[in-house]
Amino acid sequence: MRTKKQLLILTGTVCLHITAMIMMRQLVPLYLEHMRTPPGIVGVVTALFSFLPLLIALPGGTITDTIGHRLVMSVGAVCMVAAGLGLATLPGVPLVTITQLVGGLGHILVILSCQAYVANFGSAEERAGDFAIFFSGPPLGFVIGPPLAGLLKDNFGFSVAFLTGAALSVIVIGLCFVIRDQKNDGGERPGLGEVLRSEMPETLRESSRMLRVRMIQASLAVGVSVLLVLTLRASFLPIHLENLGHSAFYIGVIVATVSGVSVILRPLMGMLVEKVGAELLLAAAFLLGSGGLLLMSAAESVPLLVLGSALFGVTPAFALPVSLMLISENQPDDSQGMVMGLRQTANPVGLVVGPLLFGGVASYGGASMCLVVAGAIFLLMGAILLVYRPISGHSA
Repeated sequence: MRTKKQLLILTGTVCLHITAMIMMRQLVPLYLEHMRTPPGIVGVVTALFSFLPLLIALPGGTITDTIGHRLVMSVGAVCMVAAGLGLATLPGVPLVTITQLVGGLGHILVILSCQAYVANFGSAEERAGDFAIFFSGPPLGFVIGPPLAGLLKDNFGFSVAFLTGAALSVIVIGLCFVIRDQKNDGGERPGLGEVLRSEMPETLRESSRMLRVRMIQASLAVGVSVLLVLTLRASFLPIHLENLGHSAFYIGVIVATVSGVSVILRPLMGMLVEKVGAELLLAAAFLLGSGGLLLMSAAESVPLLVLGSALFGVTPAFALPVSLMLISENQPDDSQGMVMGLRQTANPVGLVVGPLLFGGVASYGGASMCLVVAGAIFLLMGAILLVYRPISGHSA
């Protein structure tokens, strides 16, 4: 019962954290545009949010185990508070850039520590149920955060919205004190430098071996392509919608629909994989997402934009968990942590490349052209999955 209580607290914590994070991220591109920042610079600044996670993801699990889940989570939440306060009080592109670096560091520390904490609950048989409960938190945060940010921005301005995000992160800091470390509690911990020196060389060698496995390559390609396109949700999609004349609240509703679809569809994943197969489900998800992005690039009314956003949301709803399932099922138990760390390292590649790519596209073709290019990327991935069958290895 104590463990389940901790799990529910942790789920609420990650929901609040994601709500705060997406509130800040969604408004940053609009904030930069109001400062008349060129699209290319908007892409660079928003990409920097994922720069430090790109460096920290692989050794992050080791760091968390060494210095404790609660401490890492607390430091991450403090970074999020600092990012929100900076955005609210320190205008200017250079200072916004610093807040993105600080916020990105805070985000990866909170997420890594939460996931590591859940992974240490109970037995392997209980872990699936624990993760099912835990992963209900992030989608709710992605649904609540964008409309709330838009509502606050429309009625009170950017500063109040950013300060609200910072206030939610203060609550996360308070919840950190309710969560207890599960490993080495009260005992002597090895030095961080000592652990990294002894374990990181083997981690890098094993990661290199895994990258030569075809299933892992396919899973990483799926994850990176989805996350690359998902960067539009917090970069040029809000700008495109504002250019159409929609208020920040309606922008938030349309953006939140992408994540709301995951809340509805993910419980159906197991049944659909069993009925149609993982590869066909992935291909269908990419093709539907492509159609949604192309619809949003041409539509102007809120109902059509919501429909396009819902179709777009089908891709991450299925592609991310299915690819994660495939990569997990094809690795031995003693390599699960390693392969998850590899996946977490690859994910920020898409999150960094996406804003840079779309920033260049927006500079020449406008924000709407970003949606067209993103639709083409999803269309290409769907075609590859249907024609070349990189997961099953069978030709069509």
